[in-house]
Parts: sequence; structure tokens; C-alpha cells
Amino acid sequence: MELIACIILYIKSFFGYVGKKESARFLAFEGLIQAHSYRLGGKAHEDYLVGFRYLKKALELIWANESRVKTWDSKSKKGVFDDALFSLSERKTYLEAIQSEKIKLFVCKEELGLSDHYLQKTLESIVLLGFSIIITPCTFFYKYRASLALNLLELVECTRMLQHFENSNIQYVYYFCGFNKDANFVALRLAEKSIYCHKIPSSNPIKNFYQKVISDQFSFTAAFQRREYESLKQNWKVKELSDWPVFRFQTIQPLLNSYSTPTTNSLGFISSAIWRRLERGDLALGVGELDAELKLIDFLKSYVLKRPDLSLSIFLHPLEKNQPEIFEKAKAHYNGIFKGVDVNYFPPEKPSFQLFDQVDVSIAAYSSTNLERLYAGFKTLYAPLGMAKDYYAGSQIEKIAAFDEYQLEILLDKTLNMSTEEFFTQNKLEAYHHNWFNELFKARN
Repeated sequence: MELIACIILYIKSFFGYVGKKESARFLAFEGLIQAHSYRLGGKAHEDYLVGFRYLKKALELIWANESRVKTWDSKSKKGVFDDALFSLSERKTYLEAIQSEKIKLFVCKEELGLSDHYLQKTLESIVLLGFSIIITPCTFFYKYRASLALNLLELVECTRMLQHFENSNIQYVYYFCGFNKDANFVALRLAEKSIYCHKIPSSNPIKNFYQKVISDQFSFTAAFQRREYESLKQNWKVKELSDWPVFRFQTIQPLLNSYSTPTTNSLGFISSAIWRRLERGDLALGVGELDAELKLIDFLKSYVLKRPDLSLSIFLHPLEKNQPEIFEKAKAHYNGIFKGVDVNYFPPEKPSFQLFDQVDVSIAAYSSTNLERLYAGFKTLYAPLGMAKDYYAGSQIEKIAAFDEYQLEILLDKTLNMSTEEFFTQNKLEAYHHNWFNELFKARN
């Protein structure tokens, strides 16, 4: 039974961790019990009943029948594993644009049910209940109790993922949700099943979620990630490294000749929906990302008021526009902050990459959308205000990043007065531009 095999690996990883050896099992278990996960609420570690709550979720998944697994090319032996269903078509087109190979299967964490198999599900439930007798009492004593409790659900998710892959004879997995704390454990289990694991991160600093990595292959999606790797590699167990373009490059590429020239003195703020995350009680990563965006918003308010010649647009995060009532709430939120400023909002159904030409300069505290703008050839700035000054690891991104308000005002004034060509050449950002990737893939082919 696959669940028993996952539990056995979990126990082996625990003993590898207790032994304090820098083995793959040590790295896997260390990740499983770490404090942070975007799946946990801000006060989850204070909940003494969290072990029972995740036991219930794990049992619900065992008995879930809905999977929404998507199958494409029946001849392929390659599959995709991701966090959410909405990314399905985008991952397929991204991979096929790079690899020119067909994908057979898409599986995601939020839709892992398995139809029928009632005897198997009964046995799995008995096994899980037996194992929970060990895990659930431990949650009362471990300070990151919610992370430990989540292991019950993660073991069932790993089980279901592998069952879907084995049912379709998948031998190669493109792994897009490596930011989850169970990613190294899952990679170990894939290796035990002789399934090749290829992890692909978003174009954000990998030090946030990839300080320790187990994988057969890892593809960088931003040039600065290569530099970060040099300081992280002692804790990586990866056989092959490669350079890939930013996510959504395949949807941006057809737009390159249709983008218009942005109006001068137009400024865009790229939101990460901090107010919405705080409202939902999301657990912060802890690198100062919440304060950085709040400081940036406060700075932009005073900056735009001092510069009446500027127009301000806000690129809302999907979390701020996924429902009509949330979209209206987001506009009310920002209008309340930017009193006296005529703020422009884009239609909620339009993704940001379709609107890059609507502003001359965009700015974000941190955002992978920034890398998409650079790929498309538009002026883009970072404002990780108050965050560690080595956040971009000495890369060229530091030339377009400001870590305090004084630096930011100088950088903004300078960039607004630059041409786009000057912006890329003076800041030596060629490796982030679509031309660089076009040449890279031409050379490979």
C-alpha cells in the first residue's frame, strides 16, 4: 500500500533528522516540521486541536472521489504536479513552448481524490488513524504544532499523487509547487519510485523557499537565482541545473509586437495584496515582506502628491480581483489611502501582462510580475523597503532596487527620465530581456 510506503519513508526521515546528518532524509524531515507554510493561518501554531483538524482533512481526502486530473497526450510519460487547478493550461503551454514535448497528465494538490477503491480507502483510513496516534499527541508539545499536524494531510497527498502518476505510467514529473514544505519529502518518494523530479520555481529569490533542495533537476527562472545558488548549494542535492524563462513568457511573446509605447510620467504599482492576506490571517514568510509593501504604499502616496504630473495605476493581485465584491473592496481600500490622487484600475478580467504598456515605469516591493515586465522589455523597479540589502544576492536587480525611501525617490526620478533602451543597457539587464532567451534557445536548437 502506497500510504504505508510513505509512512515508512517518513519514519526513516525522522531518524535521519535525529541523527543530525546532512543527508537527503535529514533535509526532507527538516522541511516537513519547519515553521512556515502558506497553508497555515497566522495563529495555527497556537491551536492545540490542530492535530485533530488535519487528521479530519486527511481522512476527507482519502474518501474524496473528485480528482479533476487532466490527461492530454496518451503517448507521453511526462506529468505536471502543481498547487492549484487554475494553473493547468498555463503550465502545459509553458512547458511545451520550452521543451517542444507533449505532456500527458496534470495533477494538483487541491484535487487529488480517487474514485471508487473503497476497500483500499478503508485500509488507508485504518493505517492513517493508527499513525495519528503517534503524531497527534506530539502536536501538543512541538512549538510548530500546525506544521507537524499538516504532515498527516501531506502524507495522504503524496500517496494520491503517486497513485495518479503510476496509473498513467508517468516517469518524469515537472514539479511547480516546490515552495511547499513537503517538496523535499515528495522528491525522495519520487526517487524511490524511479520517477524523475524536475523542480521549477517562480522568478522570486530562491532563498525564500529553496534554501535546501532535493531534486533530479532544477531550472532557474531568473538570472539572479544563479547567484543565489552559489551560497545555497552546500544544502542542495540536485543533479542537473538549467536556465528557463519567466513563467507566462509564452503568453507574453505573441504580444511583444503589439505593445504600444507607454505614456511618459505614468507609474504603476504592482500589488501583492498585503491587506487581503492580513485580512485572511495568512502566515507571513518572515523576511519583512509585509512591512516592505506597506512602506512602499505609504511612500507612493507622498511621492505622487508631490508630482501632480504623474499618473498612478494599480495592478491588482489576483487575490484582490477574483470576485466582484473583492474587486470593489480593493478599489475602496486603495482610494482611501490615495486620497487626492486619481488612481486608475484595470478591468479585473485582464491579466497584468496584457497591460504592461499602460505604464512607463512599474514598481513593486517584490513580485514575479516584475520579471515578466523585464522579459517583455519594460522599465521595472523593486522597493524591498526595510528588507535585507542582500535580498537580490549582489545581482543586477540591485541596480533597480531601493532599500530605503531616500534611495527610492532618487531611483524613481532617474528611471522616469530614462528611455527604455537606456534603462536596460545602463543597468546591464540584458539577461532578463526576451532577446537574451531567444538567443539562448536558438543556440540550444
